[in-house]
This record gives sequence, C-alpha cells and structure tokens, in this order.
Amino acid sequence: MNISVFDPTKLKIHDCRIVSAQISCQNPISRLNAPTQFNVGLTLGTDYQNGFVKASLALELKVDNPNSNEVSGFTIMNCLVFNVAELLEFISLDSAGNPILDARLAYAIVGIAYSTSRGMVSSQINNTYLSGFIMPVIDVKTLLKSQFIDDRNG
Repeated sequence: MNISVFDPTKLKIHDCRIVSAQISCQNPISRLNAPTQFNVGLTLGTDYQNGFVKASLALELKVDNPNSNEVSGFTIMNCLVFNVAELLEFISLDSAGNPILDARLAYAIVGIAYSTSRGMVSSQINNTYLSGFIMPVIDVKTLLKSQFIDDRNG
C-alpha cells in the first residue's frame, strides 16, 4: 500500500495562541483514584485565497475528586493559524463553493495543532493541582470525522 504523505515543510505556524482558559482545582487530587473525562473539539477553517488554514481546538478535562464534592478540570481554547505554501493544490470546492481540505494536509495540521496544544495546556496547568496531567495520544482521524476533508489520496 502506497500512501502519499504531505510535505510538512510547506507549513509555517503563522499564529499560535490560547484564546481562553478556565482552570478549576481547589483541592489536591489523587490521580490514581480520580475518574477523568477528556474531550477535544476541532474546527478547521481556511482563507485559501491567502494561503491560511486555522485549527481551533477546544480542550476539556473533568476530574471527580473523591476527597471532596469538587469537580476539577479545565476548559482551554487554542487557535493555531498555518500559512501553507501552494495551498490551492490541497483545496477543492464542493458544489456550494465550500473549501474541502486534502486529508494529507488536514492530518498534518491537526497533528501539529494537537501536539502544540499539549505544551500550551501543560504551561497553563503548571503550579496547579492538575500539574502533571498529560493529554492523551489521540487518533487524528477521529477528530477529522466532522470536518470537510478529501481522503481520496490515502
């Protein structure tokens, strides 16, 4: 099986920021006993005429603290804007004129955005009782299911 891979040197991070962050954790948490719920939301957008793709990630962690009635966690929104060389080669338009990203480009962008977000989250929860939480490894394909991508090329 020959799967074509996107050349990551065509990408440059143009902007990377935390749009909003809400962290709630007042009491120590035993990570061994605390059930957690971790959710990731993704929105992709393009300004394809100017060569930009935006990835917005909504990250949410909830931890039930067995030592109190508190639910600790965070909700963090990150936004990364990528400049993509020759972006028009990786965009097609549907019948309504909406841009559809090539899957190879989408996988690269979402993979970079998620891994970058891991570091951004770590810096936000540092010096809190949530410090040490590591965002799980994810399947990028799962995040992309709700997006407009074209995976005909592998």
